[in-house]
Amino acid sequence: MSKKTREKQDQKIAEEKANARLESTHREERLTVLWELDKQQKKIEGAKNPVERRRIKLKCKVERLKLLRSEFRELVEEDALSDLGDLIEIALLQEQEIEHLAGFRRNWEQIEARYPLELANLSNLSFRAALQPYIEQKKAKRTPKAIWESQRQGYKFNRYSSIEYQFGGEGEVEWASMSVRNPYRPDQLLFQWEPICLDTVFADDGVNMVTLQELFGFNRDRFPKSLPGCRADRKTLYGFRAVTKIMDWLLSEKMPDRKKGTRGGSARKLWLSNPTIRARVLRAIKARAKSVSQSTEIKKAFKEVGRRYRPNSAK
Repeated sequence: MSKKTREKQDQKIAEEKANARLESTHREERLTVLWELDKQQKKIEGAKNPVERRRIKLKCKVERLKLLRSEFRELVEEDALSDLGDLIEIALLQEQEIEHLAGFRRNWEQIEARYPLELANLSNLSFRAALQPYIEQKKAKRTPKAIWESQRQGYKFNRYSSIEYQFGGEGEVEWASMSVRNPYRPDQLLFQWEPICLDTVFADDGVNMVTLQELFGFNRDRFPKSLPGCRADRKTLYGFRAVTKIMDWLLSEKMPDRKKGTRGGSARKLWLSNPTIRARVLRAIKARAKSVSQSTEIKKAFKEVGRRYRPNSAK
């Protein structure tokens, strides 16, 4: 194929895509009128989040459809036949819109069949980008007292980047409550939850001490001495050996015996003290390492930690 022919073909494809998007926009605008969503525009725009906005739209559509069916059955109102026409037009436009969206699904399935690894990487990047505003939103909701306490301690701990939050189930539950459903599989999310906080370590790269503290939710004083690390650009980076050593150290800690009424501050908090959460975290870390890490040594190291500290029933 010549360069000129290829340019014409690319231009034709671009025009077809642009026309398809324009037609889709027109259908959506017409459907908004037919569903009478424009009458609820203020209520829809006032929704707190996309999930609530979709629920409001769905409720309006259900009410509109019930009204159309009721009037069609009675056929006593002068507007009944007009409403029937609206119902037919809705069905036609919905069918056209479904066909338009089906093209994206076919393309997705072809890419998934031919370039599964590349698609997985892009999906992961998209997930990270989608997760970032959620993290920032959580940070913005912190109370002045929580912000002051964080500054007073001199250590700003972001629990949304912690191992316990991402692998223990809390992050997955919160993500599901605000995520978009797959239009082709309503029982599934469009973007699945992925615990990504250890991906850099699984890739055999290093993280700094601040990241280590956020991973475990503790100040460096709780970590074992002489962590294995390497110097890079005037800073020390810590890899999987340091992470597994910290996990081993924290999981082996025991609650100190303290007599009732003993002075000396609050009791030390143990990492993953809940056996159920601990089992889930260690199991999920093992699965994540197996799926994203290319290093047998890394996968084995995390597997060994999990084997030592998971409850017997979870091994």
